[in-house]
Amino acid sequence: MGLLWHAQSETVLVGKERLSLLGWPLYPALATAAGMPLINVPSPKRNALNRFAGNAYHVGAYGMWIAVCLACLRID
Repeated sequence: MGLLWHAQSETVLVGKERLSLLGWPLYPALATAAGMPLINVPSPKRNALNRFAGNAYHVGAYGMWIAVCLACLRID
């Protein structure tokens, strides 16, 4: 499993941050903005959340990639 680099803060994203990218309300501000209850995650073993989050590639990001590819397709 690779590391995800956050360029603005110049840090590597940890598992809790990866799950937040996928829409899990793990921080109070995210839960409030989404209108969902906060999910409290106990401190798991090292890298357990990273393995659970995988590469944090969201379906919406894949959909955008497909849309760009199809927009660039030229049909004669």
